[in-house]
Amino acid sequence: MTRSLYTLVWKIVRPLIPVRLWLRSFRNRAYLDRWDERFVKALPPAASPGTRLAWLHAVSVGEVNAAAPFVRKLLEVETDLEILLTTSTPTGSDQLARLFAQDLGQRIKHVYAPYDVPADIARFLDASRPVAAMFMETEIWPNWLLALRERSIPSMLINARMSEKSFRGYSRMRSLCLPAVSSFARIGAQTEDDADRLNNLGATEGAISVTGSIKYDVELDDEQAERARELRTAIGDRPVWIAGSTREGEEIAVFQAHAKIRMANDDILLILVPRHPERFELVARMSMVRGNVTNRRSENEPEELHNASVYVCDTMGELGMLYAVADVAFVGGSLVETGGQNVLEAVAAGVPPVFGPHTWNFAEICQEVAASGAGFRIEDNLALADKIIELLKDPEARGEARVAGARLLEKNRGATERLVAMTRELL
Repeated sequence: MTRSLYTLVWKIVRPLIPVRLWLRSFRNRAYLDRWDERFVKALPPAASPGTRLAWLHAVSVGEVNAAAPFVRKLLEVETDLEILLTTSTPTGSDQLARLFAQDLGQRIKHVYAPYDVPADIARFLDASRPVAAMFMETEIWPNWLLALRERSIPSMLINARMSEKSFRGYSRMRSLCLPAVSSFARIGAQTEDDADRLNNLGATEGAISVTGSIKYDVELDDEQAERARELRTAIGDRPVWIAGSTREGEEIAVFQAHAKIRMANDDILLILVPRHPERFELVARMSMVRGNVTNRRSENEPEELHNASVYVCDTMGELGMLYAVADVAFVGGSLVETGGQNVLEAVAAGVPPVFGPHTWNFAEICQEVAASGAGFRIEDNLALADKIIELLKDPEARGEARVAGARLLEKNRGATERLVAMTRELL
């Protein structure tokens, strides 16, 4: 596909986007809000007087979480810099507001990102006038990148990853992707494999450095740790396992596993955290239909948990804290073919993660976690209950996994510092 055909498709599709947003609003009503930002009818803010503005795009919750330590460190060392953070989803926007509540509207500004339509991008850049643009992980949008290059605004791919599956997809559109990837002035790749694939897609010679993954720099802050202790105290001495970031099709396996685990220990509590907020209600109903005494975090005080067997966490931004409450974790997105979620959040909370076979979005991280003994891969949903039961019965094994996880994180820390240094060269 050529760029002109790609742009033509966007121009044809753009009038239909409101219909798509309306349909998505049936699951999350926030998709009905702030269309003026999405279509750049409300212009993004520019830098305050005497400051510079950098644009950073983080599409949704996972990317916002990964970007947070990078943003804080960059603002700490670049004292005259402001950051315009864009997201594409309401959940990403909500998470951003939580993480940067004190700085939002001051050194950190936020709007929804424009669609990849030249006229929208032109209005966005005319208004915001960034001195540099940064994109998280796998955000490669041809018209964005070429518009930046035409204006001599340097762009950078941060914490870049390129799975084998994504690489095959991009390779089929090489004539479109090559000019886009070659537009990045710098690319900070998570692994050598990511770097090789991006090089094969047309990255400019010398633009790529392997900086490691920001996700290894994750840590539980003092406030999260205190909330975890309070919740664990309210739960009491019961064993607890958590299924975090579960996707459609996984909860049935989790409920089946929980029923089997309860046969070994009828006092156990399952903390269940669906990945998407539009599924909170459905998952809570699924739990109750299966006969579980089910509490919802948004509706119950922790003190009411003494009779519950399932605690559905229908809130956002608390997963890292909730991992720290549990004895063992299952990390979702890995029993269904969605590519997995970040197992390092559980490792950082001191909890051994169990994950399924479908982890291509975090292939090297999951491989290192399993190889180090910090976590455990299972082959299918039938093995989930057995592994959880095994770990719950063996506190020594959990302790060894916790120590291995701490060593793994320590060995791989530093990506944030390296990416900040790389970014400062562009600024």
